[in-house]
Amino acid sequence: VVTSVKVVVYVDVRVGEEIDIGYKFNLDIGNLTSNVSAADIVEIFKREGLKVCVSK
Repeated sequence: VVTSVKVVVYVDVRVGEEIDIGYKFNLDIGNLTSNVSAADIVEIFKREGLKVCVSK
């Protein structure tokens, strides 16, 4: 169970292509503090109901 989420993410999604996310992040999610992929971040956002800011 995720009890706390601290996320600072810069996301760049190229619409119409396979998702390509360039990001910089600071995560504190249980023991998950490193080796976090872009897909993991998106999944975490979805699971926690957070919004991903998209820049074009």
